[in-house]
Amino acid sequence: MTQNLENLSYEERIAQVRKRFIHTLAERLGDIADAIQLAPETCTDETQAHKLHRMLHDMGGNAAMLEFDEIEKIIRQGVDIAEQADVDGRELTQDQKTRLAAIVDDAIAAGALLKEQY
Repeated sequence: MTQNLENLSYEERIAQVRKRFIHTLAERLGDIADAIQLAPETCTDETQAHKLHRMLHDMGGNAAMLEFDEIEKIIRQGVDIAEQADVDGRELTQDQKTRLAAIVDDAIAAGALLKEQY
């Protein structure tokens, strides 16, 4: 999927990174979907809300940096939900988990459309 990045121009390297982001997006969003379904007590090193906040924040930041604005916009909704629970120090409600799962599904769909271009 990617060439040796050293021999590419800056624009070509960015294009390769964007392509890799889109082609691995569904798998990484699947990891987030799995984390949403975890029972809170199984998260020992960090709370479920903190883990999801971190994962979604990283995903949204990467999407923004690579100028995938639609994906960033979708993911930002999930960041807001997880961040509020994380800041409040509480577990996610079932409604919040359902909303996060729908956000992940929307991001996967947006990525699938972009994948056709890459």
